[in-house]
Amino acid sequence: KYLRRYNKKRNKTFKNQCFGAMCLYTFVTR
Repeated sequence: KYLRRYNKKRNKTFKNQCFGAMCLYTFVTR
């Protein structure tokens, strides 16, 4: 449960990184 709180705090950075990776993955797949 403490992990969830930590993730929430770092959600902005993690979301940005995840989005960028997904964008790159989609671009490569296409």
